[in-house]
Amino acid sequence: MEDKNELLLEIKDYISNANNKINSVIEDIRKTNQLDDLLDLLEGLTFCFHGLNLIKTDNIETNEEFLKEKISEILDGVENEDFNLIADILEYEVLEIVEDLNIELKNI
Repeated sequence: MEDKNELLLEIKDYISNANNKINSVIEDIRKTNQLDDLLDLLEGLTFCFHGLNLIKTDNIETNEEFLKEKISEILDGVENEDFNLIADILEYEVLEIVEDLNIELKNI
């Protein structure tokens, strides 16, 4: 049980800071087409959503499949060097998912 609590605390900490990370990545992409921090961000979010599914917390709605779909779209954008698409997905879809999750995690 302690491992689940530790994992939940780690996820809560990451998600509480994820908005700033996402906005920083969006800014880098929009200003300079830099993708340096994108992979770390996607790995962190994947870890969090996967971890929440492992914990199976009834109070939290995780849509790991939706996140996987968005990551796939982002990777297509990377492959095609479509920086606007990448930034738009992060800004208008991923950011919303993370904001909603952050609210849910604060209530636990």
